[in-house]
Amino acid sequence: MTEAPDFSKFAAEHAAGDVLSGRVAEVVSFGSFVELEGGVHGLLHGQQLDRDMAVRVQILEIDAVKQRTSLKLA
Repeated sequence: MTEAPDFSKFAAEHAAGDVLSGRVAEVVSFGSFVELEGGVHGLLHGQQLDRDMAVRVQILEIDAVKQRTSLKLA
């Protein structure tokens, strides 16, 4: 069984402006979800990249309440 991502830990350790490495986990009509450390996913809005592609991203915003992370390519 896979352990659920610990979003609160991720949010406590990172902030807007941080640059991280990740992997494209899912591509949807409005962008790509990137899997970051700890299994947390962030959204690259408007970027439809290849699944499993390695990317460097910068955090634009972390919303701890909604458990959402907005990203841009770094």
